[in-house]
Amino acid sequence: MYLLTTEQSKKSEKQIKAKILKSAYNLFITNGYHNVTILNIAQEASVSRNTVYNYYQGKSSILKKLIEKHFKTGDSKNNNKLKGSEYLKFLIDQTFDRLEDHCGFLRVIYPMVFFTDSFSYLKEFLFDFTIGHINRLEEAFAELGYINPYDEARGLITEIDGINLHYMTVHEMYPVQDIKEMLYTRYQLS
Repeated sequence: MYLLTTEQSKKSEKQIKAKILKSAYNLFITNGYHNVTILNIAQEASVSRNTVYNYYQGKSSILKKLIEKHFKTGDSKNNNKLKGSEYLKFLIDQTFDRLEDHCGFLRVIYPMVFFTDSFSYLKEFLFDFTIGHINRLEEAFAELGYINPYDEARGLITEIDGINLHYMTVHEMYPVQDIKEMLYTRYQLS
């Protein structure tokens, strides 16, 4: 009988969790969150339903983990060192990269914000995420000498939300690169 070392066991658990998350992500995009069951996720991940429950309390905890991963991707400790125009460029690049790469997932989660009773976690998470970026943007705009950095920060975040919504609605016809270049030009980014 072959026994796994602690390190091998942790690696195996990490791989199984990743497989479950990837399967759920793909199914949520393809079928919508409400049309996917834990059994569907287990089958897609080639694991048992009990294995899914060993790692996640249910479908909502899987969604919560996917949301955290999605919005924390790119939010590394290194970006905390970025100031002024470097942070503006980082945020704009990150926004457009996520938009193009994860439009399907955004289409799944954005409508959930409006169902506050069922998805209050998402609303709170996005609020905290947004406030964090507004605060960082306010600092960046202040460093760049803007007269009202708080309003400028709120305006850019509102514009980014609008860009996300428009792209999700008509992404086939949405001029992503033109909009990104417009923001680069507005804020004199290279």
